[in-house]
Amino acid sequence: MFQFILTEVVFLSLGTIMYLAIRALPKVSDDQSGNQTSAIERLIASGIPERIDSLVNASLAKFLRKIKVLVLKIDNAITRWLSKAKAERNNGQSLQDFKDIGKSQ
Repeated sequence: MFQFILTEVVFLSLGTIMYLAIRALPKVSDDQSGNQTSAIERLIASGIPERIDSLVNASLAKFLRKIKVLVLKIDNAITRWLSKAKAERNNGQSLQDFKDIGKSQ
């Protein structure tokens, strides 16, 4: 617990130092009309990342649906196997009911 408190104090101090350093930096204007943009900035500003994201989301949705169907098929197979095992264990007889127990006495 003591180590946790010390790490919290260290991180709070580092955060405070970073905040003070950022406040001391000069302000930069947003006017960058004369500057050329890099290839990465042009790529980010284009529509390519959005298209890639929608493609990944669609593929992931299809994959998850197929996995869901597979899991449901496995669940059905296990349920059938358990009901067969239960019937074999009881030799085809139904389980006794509480009403039957009271009548046999």
